[in-house]
Amino acid sequence: MIDAAIRGREIVKLEIAEEILRSFGELRFVARGVSMLPAIFPGDQLVVRRERIEDARTGDVVLFRREGRLFAHRVVAGLCGTLITRGDALEQSDAPITEEEWLGRVSKVIRNEKSLEFGVDCSISATFLRWAVRRSDLAMKWLLRFRLIHERMARFAQLVRPTAVVEERT
Repeated sequence: MIDAAIRGREIVKLEIAEEILRSFGELRFVARGVSMLPAIFPGDQLVVRRERIEDARTGDVVLFRREGRLFAHRVVAGLCGTLITRGDALEQSDAPITEEEWLGRVSKVIRNEKSLEFGVDCSISATFLRWAVRRSDLAMKWLLRFRLIHERMARFAQLVRPTAVVEERT
């Protein structure tokens, strides 16, 4: 009974997200999964723009609806009006996305209140990190742990940062 209520809320959230995209052309939401590590971390905000499926290119991260959930995965191929996607941390590609499932393209990632330009990162280190996360749960756990430690250190640094004291001269 509780599962049905939760499922019902998730469906309503999906319908609201789709309506926002249709009405305003842009949607911002918080990523929760780990399928796009290291490009997208849980807690990152994704900005999605409504675009035509025909405009998606290999390397773009796109948003689609499937099985009552939203997925943001990278386009790895396009075939006759459909797209093949895969999460950066996953070994298997998704089933082709149809026009009915298509919602839009991720245009921006916001992490720690900073906007990141989002595109294809072809550096050797990024390629190696995607490869390691795709093949190793341990690499994924260490990456998530590293990010958590990094965020805590950044918050601590803000707390202890000395503030300038202005003395009044008389």
